[in-house]
Amino acid sequence: MSKCDVDRVTRLVARVLGINVQFREYKLDNWGKVDRAAKLNSKALVFVEVECGQTHPDTNVLKVWPYLERKKKLRIFLVQCYLLESRALRGSRRRLAGWIGGKMEELLKNRFFYAEIMVSKDIVHKRALLEKFKRFEEIIRR
Repeated sequence: MSKCDVDRVTRLVARVLGINVQFREYKLDNWGKVDRAAKLNSKALVFVEVECGQTHPDTNVLKVWPYLERKKKLRIFLVQCYLLESRALRGSRRRLAGWIGGKMEELLKNRFFYAEIMVSKDIVHKRALLEKFKRFEEIIRR
């Protein structure tokens, strides 16, 4: 996948997870927007962020935190997608994005789940993504 195509990457993620995604941006009140979202039920969302030219992927994780602080009953599974040729794939900002995602999972236990994936024509490490998503589904069924 040479050119960044948010909808194409989103379709791939949706197919792997078995979900229906809205193919438009999702507004996080005053905290920005997420590339794409899927509503699983009234209290659970899956967000898809596709890193194309973004040089600050950490902000795409961080902006979800204040949104969750305001929406106390909401649970979110964030899938942050990096294309193999993405500028954001290299460097400290990507590492920071993963670190923030992990910290948010700790602090917002059972309310926030984070998965970082690599995308070419397929999802690299698909099994890890599915395992984490299954844990999310178990939590939201309770």
